[in-house]
Amino acid sequence: MNVWKWEMEMCCSLHVNSLLKKLQLCKEEGDTTGINVCPDYGAAPQDESLFDSVMLSAKSVGDDGKIEITGTVTYWNPYDGFSSKSAVIRSFESLDECMAWLKNENAASEECAEVLEEHCR
Repeated sequence: MNVWKWEMEMCCSLHVNSLLKKLQLCKEEGDTTGINVCPDYGAAPQDESLFDSVMLSAKSVGDDGKIEITGTVTYWNPYDGFSSKSAVIRSFESLDECMAWLKNENAASEECAEVLEEHCR
């Protein structure tokens, strides 16, 4: 595995766990159609020359209960400053389907890293 992808998987793992907790709270509170949550912090790699940070988010898409997981990778360099690239990681038909996917933290983190590597590297 390349270093970029390994670092991305580690960062995504932190966010997968955080998103699951936030979505569980939304479900407990009965908020299943107006969801727009992200972790309280960005996740940064040990080697910040690869990327500056990553942020995953989960949001409702429409009024039919569909949920979309997106990721944004932020980069920094001394010449251009900050820039970012985003991608949809996966869409789900329901909150329960999304939470079931997030519960498998290793597989979800790996898929997130793969999509972000393909679209945001």
